[in-house]
Amino acid sequence: MTQAKNDFLTVCLDCGDAKRLGKYSPELIGFRPLVVIDHHKGNEGFGDSVWIEPHRSSTAEMVYDLAVALGADISTRAAECLYTAINTDTGSFRYESTSSHTFAVAGQLVSRGVRPDLVASNLYDNYTLGRLRLMQEVLATLEMHERDRIAIIRVSQKMLERTFTTMEDTEYFINLPRAVSSVRVAVFLKEVEPDHISVSLRAKGQCDVSLVAAQFGGGGHRNASGFRIKGKNMEGVRDALLPLLRQGV
Repeated sequence: MTQAKNDFLTVCLDCGDAKRLGKYSPELIGFRPLVVIDHHKGNEGFGDSVWIEPHRSSTAEMVYDLAVALGADISTRAAECLYTAINTDTGSFRYESTSSHTFAVAGQLVSRGVRPDLVASNLYDNYTLGRLRLMQEVLATLEMHERDRIAIIRVSQKMLERTFTTMEDTEYFINLPRAVSSVRVAVFLKEVEPDHISVSLRAKGQCDVSLVAAQFGGGGHRNASGFRIKGKNMEGVRDALLPLLRQGV
C-alpha cells in the first residue's frame, strides 16, 4: 500500500533553498511536515517548521544543540559525523563564523570518543595519485587579477578523464589559491558538462561573495558561496564574474 505524503516527517539539513535538494526536490518538498534546519543566510524558509541561524558555524553545531535539548544519546559514531561536519563547514575552524560555542561543541564531541587526528587524516590525508595529478593540472590554470587580489582556477571534463578522477576529487582545491596572502577572493570554475559550469567562491575579510552568487541564482555565506550556470563556457562565466568581484576587493 502506498503511504500518503503526510505520513512522513521530512527533515532538510544544511540546504539553502529547495532547488539544492536535486532532481528529487519536487517529490521531497511534497512530504509533510517538512522541517528545515540551516545556517545559510539566504535561506528564506521553504518548510513547515524552520530553524535558520546564519551566525552559526554549521548546521551540525545546531543539530548537536538540538540533540542535547532533547536529551538524546549521542553515540561515538554520531559524534564523529557531527564533528566532521563542523570541521569541514568551518574550514578546519578557520572561518569567521567559528565561535567559542563551536569549540565547546567540538570539545564535547571529542569527550564522546571522537579522535580529531583520525578525522583530519580521513578528510585531508587520503589523496589518490590521480587526485594529486589533477591538482597539478588545476593549479596550472591559475589566473591572477586585480593586483593579485582575485585568483581563478578551473577544472574541465578532459582533466578528469586524463587523471582518472571525478569532480569529488576537487574538494578543497579552492583553498589553495585562497591561501595566497594577497588574495581576497578565490574562484573555482568547474565544468560539470559542456556549457554547464559550477562555480565556488571563497573570500577573506569583508568581501561578501554571497551577494555575487545571488546575482546568478546561487547563495551561501559571506565568505563561502556558489552557483551553477548553463549556457556559458568557463571563459564566459569568468568574464561575467570579474566586474562584480572587482567591486568587492
